[in-house]
Amino acid sequence: MTRYVLVFVFLITGLLSKGQFQVKSVQENVVEYEKNKPVKKDREEKFYDASGNLVKQVFYDKNLKPNKVIEYQYKDGLLIKEIVKKGDNFKINEVVTYKYNDKGQKIEILKEDSQGKLLKRIVYAYDEKGLKKSKMVYNGKGELIEKTEYTYQFFKN
Repeated sequence: MTRYVLVFVFLITGLLSKGQFQVKSVQENVVEYEKNKPVKKDREEKFYDASGNLVKQVFYDKNLKPNKVIEYQYKDGLLIKEIVKKGDNFKINEVVTYKYNDKGQKIEILKEDSQGKLLKRIVYAYDEKGLKKSKMVYNGKGELIEKTEYTYQFFKN
């Protein structure tokens, strides 16, 4: 008799600090089934710093061999850069840079390839209350390709 089981495994390595549990890494293994047969395996590992910031993600192919790494950098608690590495030698594939205003609101995202060529630019605008007003997405040539506007309705007191 054959038994098929769908498995979601979360392996957590933790630190005990002042009575508080801090996650150092999480490993997620997912097996997808079709007609009771495994058709896809995925694995992803996430690594965190002592402040709880995600500092690295490792993605694996169907043979559970690492094929992509994303490293995250922070300044003053804000994400400022993602470095995406791919391929057998994990060479830099793209770099994503985040910019913030003095209120800590994200105002721009720049996505560049390994040579520094701009691939995409996303610009956010906020109203006087600090609510997101718009999101504009530009391609590498500076052409507007998407615009999202936000409107809000509030409860009356």
